[in-house]
Amino acid sequence: MRGGKLGLLGLVVALFLSIMPVAGAQVADDSGESIEQQAFTDTANSVFRGAIDELAARGITLGCNPPANTRYCPDNPVTRGQMAIFIVRGFDLPPTSTDFFFDDNGKVYEDAVNRLAAAGLTQGCGAGRYCGDDTISRGEMAAFLSRSKNLPYSTTDHFVDDNNSIFEPGINKVADARITLGCNPPANTNFCPNDNVTRGQMAAFIIRALTGGTTPPPGPGPTPGSFCTQVSGITKGDCEALLKLYNATGGGSWTNKGSWAVSKTPCTWPGVTCTGNRVTSLILSSVEAPFVGNLSGALPGGLAALTALRVLDLASNELTGGIPPSFGQMTSLQGLDLSGNTLTGPIPAQLGNLTNLVIELDLHNNLLTGGVPASFANLKNVDILDLGGNLLTNTASLSVLGQMTALTQIDLRNNGFDGQVPGVIGNLPILLRLDLSDEDNLGGWTTLGAAFGNSESLQDLDMSGNNFTSAVFAQVTSIPSLTELDLSFNSITGALPGTIGLLTGLTDLDVSSNNLSGAVPSQITQLTNIDPFVVGEEGALKLCPTAMTTAAAPDMVQVFVNARDSSWLNTSCSA
Repeated sequence: MRGGKLGLLGLVVALFLSIMPVAGAQVADDSGESIEQQAFTDTANSVFRGAIDELAARGITLGCNPPANTRYCPDNPVTRGQMAIFIVRGFDLPPTSTDFFFDDNGKVYEDAVNRLAAAGLTQGCGAGRYCGDDTISRGEMAAFLSRSKNLPYSTTDHFVDDNNSIFEPGINKVADARITLGCNPPANTNFCPNDNVTRGQMAAFIIRALTGGTTPPPGPGPTPGSFCTQVSGITKGDCEALLKLYNATGGGSWTNKGSWAVSKTPCTWPGVTCTGNRVTSLILSSVEAPFVGNLSGALPGGLAALTALRVLDLASNELTGGIPPSFGQMTSLQGLDLSGNTLTGPIPAQLGNLTNLVIELDLHNNLLTGGVPASFANLKNVDILDLGGNLLTNTASLSVLGQMTALTQIDLRNNGFDGQVPGVIGNLPILLRLDLSDEDNLGGWTTLGAAFGNSESLQDLDMSGNNFTSAVFAQVTSIPSLTELDLSFNSITGALPGTIGLLTGLTDLDVSSNNLSGAVPSQITQLTNIDPFVVGEEGALKLCPTAMTTAAAPDMVQVFVNARDSSWLNTSCSA
């Protein structure tokens, strides 16, 4: 019998810890028809709204301001008396005539406490008391839940702030079971065991305990059609496009979402900027002010109805699926940033219709495949193109970049390009920075040297982490405008050529992690702007005596030699 009670205690204590009402739940009226309950007025901006909705839908919570019960009070602490009420509601515990405790007489939770004790789920707080008005700490909550669900021992130390807590074993158990995630998102390195459990937190704990460690997403936001007939300061179409994004990407769980989908003035929603009655800027990025983030799910094609939009920044979220081809209809865009998500599939050719892009097109750190669309030849005005950190492989498609003549920065790092880089990129008249690092198998250029040899613009060239050989020096040393050159982690062998001295504007040269040998060429003394000259990584410090200590350049060229290549250790500069 004790085992049976302990099993129920596990589920009960999961409920124990959550005292919540529902927003927008569906219930049946007297006729049996499904009707929608009035949403709580204080949960729209709560990150726990989904769990609160679910608890209310299960009839476990009604509200915190009876009899109206229009509020849930998600930030209020949970008391032991409240927990008893919710457990009795959730598990329909039978009544009892026994009065177990003397300090709850006349309290609204007395009946629930007695039912709880009769079921063997509580022994009170000692000396015949229940302490129903005391709050519950997060550490106590973890202990209750771990015992109630009979969770197995955990060998993982999930948090850094519970090492001196008597509740640490229980905390790690519930973390293993995904009943708790932590208290300092997104890092979640802390548990805050001494903090009170809030009603919002309890909703999440209970629902995760009842559903195997998952929390349902918040219920859908308002229906765009009906909501947007009541707004002001914005066109109905723009309002509907914003709500489609909100509903498609878990708006109820966004961080810092403020009055989104609540206020009837969408132009005041965080991240939204309007000119006249049209949305002209939408910044919903966890790394850019106002730091509205945590968007998840697929991008809705209906967002393209924002045809007056000039800036769209959805960077550093959890967006999935493909980039909607309809985004090519937002032809007023001047800047588009979808970086730092997990978007998949090819880059839509329709993005080539965004001919007003002048700031940037940033798609880095996604899972995009294929190559650069030929339609990008139409993007004659864009300043920055960042496609790094994807799964792009079509090296030949890079030829189109030579027609994007306003580019000043190109970032193609960490994709899957291989073979020869099209030299037409060297035709770009004002290109300042080109990053081709970490492609692993790039091994040369078709006509790079000749093309950039006529350029007075390229300053920063990063070709590290590839398969370039010593032949690369003949190409890069004909680019006199270079100030930064990174050739580290390639397949360069032999001596550093004297032609390196032609790059007199260099301030940063990295040829570390290659297989260089031989003496340092005397032409190195022509690189008077370098500080330091990196030949190896974390090796011995070497100063070239014929030039490094002269009065003309006393601080020039500190050579960090590669400790794995002894031929560099004690050589002198060549005469």
